[in-house]
Amino acid sequence: MNHKPVGLISSLALLLATSLMGFSALSAAADSTSRVRPMRAFAPAANVDRPHRVAGAKRLTFERQPFVESLDAALEPKVMGYTFLLQKNGRVVADGAGGLARNNEDGHLEMTTHTPQNLGSLFKFITGVALLHVLDRAPEGSAGGNNSYRTRLDAPAALLYPQIWNSAIKSPQIRTITLQQLLQHKSGFRDCSTPQTCFGGDYDATLQGQRAYLNFNFALSGYLLALYSKPDLIALFNKMSRDKTAQERDAEMQRTLGDVMMAYINNEVLSLAPGQPSASCDAANEYKNNGAYGYVGKLDRNPGIITSRKAGGKPCSGAGGNWMSISDFAVFVGAALHTDRILSLQARNSMYREPMDPDDRLVWSFTTMNNWIRDNFGMDTIIWSNGIQPYDAGQSFNTVLLRLPDSYELMIFTNSGGMSVNNLANAGMTAFRAGMEGNFK
Repeated sequence: MNHKPVGLISSLALLLATSLMGFSALSAAADSTSRVRPMRAFAPAANVDRPHRVAGAKRLTFERQPFVESLDAALEPKVMGYTFLLQKNGRVVADGAGGLARNNEDGHLEMTTHTPQNLGSLFKFITGVALLHVLDRAPEGSAGGNNSYRTRLDAPAALLYPQIWNSAIKSPQIRTITLQQLLQHKSGFRDCSTPQTCFGGDYDATLQGQRAYLNFNFALSGYLLALYSKPDLIALFNKMSRDKTAQERDAEMQRTLGDVMMAYINNEVLSLAPGQPSASCDAANEYKNNGAYGYVGKLDRNPGIITSRKAGGKPCSGAGGNWMSISDFAVFVGAALHTDRILSLQARNSMYREPMDPDDRLVWSFTTMNNWIRDNFGMDTIIWSNGIQPYDAGQSFNTVLLRLPDSYELMIFTNSGGMSVNNLANAGMTAFRAGMEGNFK
């Protein structure tokens, strides 16, 4: 039986419909499929940071063939299917695909750079940039008001919490966690995964401000993106009937917030990039004809898996589980990091820029290093993000995004086990060296 107060369902439905259909959308057609595509028709912002030119050296050149051969040799023998894309200042310089998106059991479909795959936790990069976008350019009627970007970033996230979340908070210190700390994985939350378990569980305030990767930080960030852009939702959620348990009301609220989040990301953030890239948390329906399936390994002859959070009754999540092709993802990354289309220079620099302490980075998940890159470019720390999407029967998707020297970014996606994300990152850096080392001989 439905126990909502009269009118609440229609109010939520109307507001959700506005979020899902009322946003502006661009109509540019997607690029045609090819192994090497032409440069995209946008230029980087004039004041983009290019910090890694070697002092006194001639302009560096990139050799595509050894780069591609290196990645093909590393990936093809070990995974069912793969895609990769290298871009500089947001412009594609090399891309490729190999293997299968679907094996013979699932209809035999070759992998291409336009094949949607599960990003896993790499979707956090999109969620984080989208939240920075709404803080940087708060739309009329949002929770941002006339405050500055820095003030909005430093604001306590609890200012946006509906009553059900505020009532669950056990430790008062939780109310001081800022949006910035969520985007830095410095919230202090540990070993919890939902609003009720995180807000109502034990909380060690001494851990606040210390970086520790946790999916909930970006699941919550995705919900806050919805609440920030549609603050009227807070009042509607506060009117939810008490006839249901807190967990039932919270689950219903998360499903609504997940839908609003995905609508905002697709229609107000991804649409700002050329070609109107898109992402989905309903791949089993939206991408049933062209999406990649996940497999155990290269030689897997069993049926693969394609999933839908929505069909499973789960909320769309800012933490991961959403699908996108590498070509669409790269268009977004290029627009976000190298132009003013999505973020201002101030917002882009707040994500990471030398000589910032890497521990203070926003959105980017991890750091690593490479001796050759350090010795030849002076880049001591490589910032990167990844996604690991495992399934109960052993299938998986693995994805990486690496911030490399000289304004390059490298992405690699695979749709099976066989190579860990660390293996993919190392293969990517090895291939980058193959394409660049002619400059240093």
